[in-house]
Amino acid sequence: MLSSMSVSVHKCVPGEPLDPQSWRCLIMGPTGAGKSSFIEALAGPNSSITNLSSGQLEGFTQEVQGYEINGIECDPRNVVHLIDTPGFADSKISEYEIVSKIKRWMKENDVGYFHRIFYFHPITSTRLAGSQRGVLNSFKELSGINGASGVAIITTMWNLVWGDRAHKRADSNFAQLEGDIWNDFISNGSHIVKFENTHGSAVSILNKLLQKTHVEQFEIERTPGIHSGAYTESLRKDLIMRIHSLRVKHEVITLELASCSRDTDRDLVRILESQLQSAKQDLERFEGQFGLLDSDSSSRSASPPPASVDSGNESDDVISAPVIEKRKGRMARIRESIKRSADRVLHPSRYQK
Repeated sequence: MLSSMSVSVHKCVPGEPLDPQSWRCLIMGPTGAGKSSFIEALAGPNSSITNLSSGQLEGFTQEVQGYEINGIECDPRNVVHLIDTPGFADSKISEYEIVSKIKRWMKENDVGYFHRIFYFHPITSTRLAGSQRGVLNSFKELSGINGASGVAIITTMWNLVWGDRAHKRADSNFAQLEGDIWNDFISNGSHIVKFENTHGSAVSILNKLLQKTHVEQFEIERTPGIHSGAYTESLRKDLIMRIHSLRVKHEVITLELASCSRDTDRDLVRILESQLQSAKQDLERFEGQFGLLDSDSSSRSASPPPASVDSGNESDDVISAPVIEKRKGRMARIRESIKRSADRVLHPSRYQK
């Protein structure tokens, strides 16, 4: 086993091409699952790689960031690049936006594919909530069962398990992940490991996962699942639920504001107005992503639109009335589509034959 002094971790310079002979590993998982903690532990206590998420919005990774690791005993490559990504199930970032950020990072850094995808799962989660199960299903659809041998499930938070009852529960959760939830992938070559939140544990995990002679190539853009109907529907559902939730939040805040006195409830009004503005911004962003997703999906099966179609690049002071009306019509169609799709998700029994 390597000593802690032999492993070094450095942030990659944005836009600088990676070593073409290195291992490239994409790390994914829900927000707060321990992805950044894994990199920090790998770097060791004396490294400058600490508190990776402290300077980011809400304390979680919001952008794609690459890290170069040297000193890992792996074959056939001796340099490893870990690519940290925003967490799934984050209220501010949709699955569509996460995949878009990964694709953009790959283009900017001249990365064509990844050799491994690591999925991080906190072992302290007593059960899979609806959002977590949806995230897991989306991940499986993205990577695809055919690439299972290049996927690893890294369970985290073992250092927070104290006492016999907690250990039994954690062991039970691990057994469920291995024998049920991830059984299909494990049966096709995936590994599931325990991260103890120590430097030695992190090094040992990479030593184990990067020894296989067979190397997968996940190209993301060309990954079979990325444009499949199932994966596109997963992205749509994620956006639909986010939009529906924000519409409800917007309505509730609006009603609360209407019931407040602007003379006696100034502080409350200020807080509510800030929350309303935030909800509006998130709603507009997710609605825009829904429109882009629909446009991208349809463009793959239809010819591209003529060049005369509005590209959305005009400045506000030169946009003509017909263009403004066309944009209004486009947003109206998007909202109507969202409404119908949300109703199908929320009330599926209405559409069962």
